[in-house]
Amino acid sequence: MTVSLSAPVISINTIAGDDVINATEKGSNLALSGTSDQPAGTAITVTLNGQNYSATTDASGNWSVTVPASAVSALGEATYSVTASVSNAQGNSSTASHNVQVNTALPGVTINPVTTDDIINAAEAGSAQTISGQVTGAAAGSTVTVELGGKTYTATVQADLSWNVSVPAADWQALGNGELTVNVSVTNAVGNTGSGTRDITIDASLPGLRVDTVAGDDVVNIIEHAQAQVITGSSSGFAAGTALTVVINNQTYAATVLANGSWERRRSGGGCQQLACGNAEHYR
Repeated sequence: MTVSLSAPVISINTIAGDDVINATEKGSNLALSGTSDQPAGTAITVTLNGQNYSATTDASGNWSVTVPASAVSALGEATYSVTASVSNAQGNSSTASHNVQVNTALPGVTINPVTTDDIINAAEAGSAQTISGQVTGAAAGSTVTVELGGKTYTATVQADLSWNVSVPAADWQALGNGELTVNVSVTNAVGNTGSGTRDITIDASLPGLRVDTVAGDDVVNIIEHAQAQVITGSSSGFAAGTALTVVINNQTYAATVLANGSWERRRSGGGCQQLACGNAEHYR
């Protein structure tokens, strides 16, 4: 009679590439695999979360089994032990175990106000501007991807978990005026991706000012010169209530933009005592 006390050999391969089931992987089938020194066709019993799955060895001793997505999605945020058992022809058995962690927590990413007010004006569009923010749940060295107007920029998370990218002036100017959304994403060490957005406005149109014809013909005659004159004009790109400065022959006067964009300033009459007759008055 021959007595064999030799136990079979069995092992379990790395699970999900890194022994972590992330948010994406939790919604899919999970492949479990390993090797054994037993001949082809040997039965393997694999257990995960109290559920048994059956596999058999191939000619090279490899085995694999698929855990359905429904069973994977039922796993909580925890570390699980996967076991694989095999018996040889003599009835000796061995069991291998391998831990796998379920981690579906998404990292967070925030975006700071762009140019302090989320509005890119003409002056700001003429130079590079920084888009920055913070991350949580991702380590220093992680890559942050920023998408703006169809272009992609990348940043590296710093030790204080901040990030920033510089968008060159040419890119701002190519975007044109209007509202845009900054889209930002970051992926953590286990492959979970978090994202954030921020709405901004590009308003690079220069405001305009116009002075209407003065005194009907831009000539202030001696009679008109002795009378009060109303200097009027129009504007574009200015909000109602914006303060304007009207300069007449190096004298400054205040005016205010009205709701319809117009403005006016009354100048008291002064005759030739205030301005030599025949001289040109300059309004701006």
